[in-house]
Amino acid sequence: MEIPAIPALESFSLVKGGPLYRLMLRVRLVTGESYLPMAIFFVVLTWLPLLVLSVWQGSGTGAHVRITFLRDFAVQARLLISLPILIIADAFVDPRLRVAMRQFVRSNLIAPADVPRFEYAIRTLPGWRDSALAEAAIALFAVVHAYFALSKHGWYSATLSSWYAIPGPEGRILTPAGWWLQVSLSISLFFLGRWLWRLLVWARLLSQINGLNLQLIPTHPDRAGGLAFVGKSQTRFGFVVFAVCVAGAGTCANWIVFEGETLRSLESVILAYLLIAMAVFMSPALLFTGRLYELKKKGQLEYGALAMEYVQLFDSKWLRGSASREETFLGSKDIRSLADLAISFDVVRQMGIVVLDRKAVLAFLASATIPFLPLLLTVLPLRDLIKEAWKMLF
Repeated sequence: MEIPAIPALESFSLVKGGPLYRLMLRVRLVTGESYLPMAIFFVVLTWLPLLVLSVWQGSGTGAHVRITFLRDFAVQARLLISLPILIIADAFVDPRLRVAMRQFVRSNLIAPADVPRFEYAIRTLPGWRDSALAEAAIALFAVVHAYFALSKHGWYSATLSSWYAIPGPEGRILTPAGWWLQVSLSISLFFLGRWLWRLLVWARLLSQINGLNLQLIPTHPDRAGGLAFVGKSQTRFGFVVFAVCVAGAGTCANWIVFEGETLRSLESVILAYLLIAMAVFMSPALLFTGRLYELKKKGQLEYGALAMEYVQLFDSKWLRGSASREETFLGSKDIRSLADLAISFDVVRQMGIVVLDRKAVLAFLASATIPFLPLLLTVLPLRDLIKEAWKMLF
């Protein structure tokens, strides 16, 4: 079948748009598929002034405050690891999503009558992706959240003196470094919020595609009707999940080291954090679940009826004596066809109703859990952890 030409696919991108992206292009901090200069710029903008200000006010290290800047695990994790990953993830997520969109056409999943609707969905995506109103709302939320987190409630400690805030008689008093931390935290939250907006735009696109008359086949070898590539593409959001969980792990580290919490007392919090992060970024791939369920149910009925018709004919011919004397059972095409039919029916029976297979779920799980593994050092020394890991492996 001839593959229809869809010009909008050639320029498809989930990330290349919006006011910030255009500004980064203009100042040459984004060049092609490289976002490294942009990541370095924002790390320097958010982290370096905090270091300078905390050292200047005497709280970079030492014993003047309970939590010094260089021992603040939450800040180091968020600004030195999580923030640059949220930026660099653009280069890893976008190309794979572009391949997924092209695969819908290459696999002939789009019926010829639905090609205009598919092209319309692709063509209208930039209007949502580039929304200045959306980025402004995200920025406003980030600034307000950072203000209340630091000035009102305390980010991770409302009682201990730290490099960014000192408890006073009438509430928390921000240090000069604390005022800049509001800027840094706002920037970090903005990039996370921007990814959540992109996830919504991606989910909207998949929802539109799911509304088309997709040419799905229950016997497709991928065990997902031909849509397994969507699940594989979704795993690229694991980079964002990793960045989110790095920030969460840093906050947990502060609670353990400075607040007296234990890893066991935080088990439920960490588990909830992991599950929410995974569920949010896996959810768009679940939009096809209803359709795959109906496809599997229909396939089982249709292939079940076909199998019954075939085995009745097979039984009548080979077991009830209707086969001619010249025809031998050994090497007969009938027995091979019966085996092929059984394999096809087994494929339908084993077909999943979720485009995310076991490997995809494990990839998300690894992205979410790896950032929390260093917290095990608060329970066992590194030497003991290595010994236990060695025993488990060997």
